[in-house]
Amino acid sequence: MQFVSKFSKLIFFVFIIVLTVRCSSDVRKPDNLLSEEKMINILTDIHLIESDVNNMRITDSDSNLAVYLYLEAQLFKKYQIDTATYRNSYRYYIAQPEVFGKMYKQILKVAEANSAKEKKQMNDANLKAQKKSEKPVLAKFARAKLDSVKAILDARYKSPANVQKPMPVGK
Repeated sequence: MQFVSKFSKLIFFVFIIVLTVRCSSDVRKPDNLLSEEKMINILTDIHLIESDVNNMRITDSDSNLAVYLYLEAQLFKKYQIDTATYRNSYRYYIAQPEVFGKMYKQILKVAEANSAKEKKQMNDANLKAQKKSEKPVLAKFARAKLDSVKAILDARYKSPANVQKPMPVGK
């Protein structure tokens, strides 16, 4: 539920930006424009990465940024795109409020579905832990440190070997 409320705030923020950005006919369709479907998938994954990084509770903003940039690079490799392609496509779509609004409605649906799925998994894991008289899984996640971040992220994002990894914190 917390993820959905954060996500709703993000959607609101994006729409404010869209409304304040002056939409003009000067924005040309880039040659390497990502399809709406692919852009929706990428933006959904970007928001999931942002959520993951925020949930890591890393207090150092430089470390937060390093983890985010590492995951963003992995994401671009996953979709076989470069930063310029993503940014050009993003600029094109944001200049078209109707299309961009429809895209974000789909992103919100996916986010809500993922949130409900993760909540169910957490509840199931907590019930199992309670039956075994273990501490609830939520408490374990709350104490996650940077050392365990790699294992969590690798499980979700399957890190390619050739992506530069962030510098270790505190060494």
